[in-house]
Amino acid sequence: KVKNYIVDVINIDNLKKTIEEIEKKEKKIDALIYSAGCSMAVPLEYTKKSEYSYLFDVNFFSIVESIKGVINGMKQNKKGRIIIISSLGSNIPIAYDTFYSASKAAIDTLAFTSNLELNPHNIYVTSVLPGGTKTFFTYKRKIKRYPKEYPSLNMAVKSLEKMEQKGNRPEKVAKCVYKELRKDKPKI
Repeated sequence: KVKNYIVDVINIDNLKKTIEEIEKKEKKIDALIYSAGCSMAVPLEYTKKSEYSYLFDVNFFSIVESIKGVINGMKQNKKGRIIIISSLGSNIPIAYDTFYSASKAAIDTLAFTSNLELNPHNIYVTSVLPGGTKTFFTYKRKIKRYPKEYPSLNMAVKSLEKMEQKGNRPEKVAKCVYKELRKDKPKI
């Protein structure tokens, strides 16, 4: 009975329209699971503002808009679950993926503080921090190589790819998410 909706999350108007369509069609939204994300392995000094702005739009600001979009309906239903897929990279920074780690740390803080605000309305926000997970996300990472100045970049990227592809299966992460959805008072 789970329905998935795929949305361009940085198109805020489209995001809001999709949430409104779901509420109209389904009469309510019980849970929001936000799993969009992007990553880039780039030395800090070579990162363009447009690149890290885009990353934060996908990894953080669109989460804020998604949560804002479902709060009123969940308040009316007197319950709701919001699960954000974060990363262990929020607690264990990833070399050359500065903005990914920073955005995931921001997600965890957002989950913690919004959970405090929304708990009185029986709405719970959980940030799930999977480690490396074997998905195509690994191969979508934007990489800028500067071998002379940053010889460890290639090694860091290869180590990260190896760790991800030998990591958790997506089904394991899904089971964790499902387990938290079913709890009366899920973990933050």
